[in-house]
Amino acid sequence: MAGGLAALLDHPTELAKVRSDARLWPPAIEEMLRWVSPVVQFCRTPAEDTEIGGRRILAGQAPVACGADTTPTRAGRNGV
Repeated sequence: MAGGLAALLDHPTELAKVRSDARLWPPAIEEMLRWVSPVVQFCRTPAEDTEIGGRRILAGQAPVACGADTTPTRAGRNGV
């Protein structure tokens, strides 16, 4: 959260938006956690076969996900 708050301080226009409309805080917090995530790498092992992003993951496999795409258009978001 500290990185997200620093980002808001660096972008006063976005900070003004969330300060003027409390309904914007929940998506802003989600965006902060996505954009400046404290998690750099994680590993989950599925209990059953599944599909993630069009790729088949078998039960017991341990795919590793690293980092995040902070490009708003690729992430499906357009700002705070």
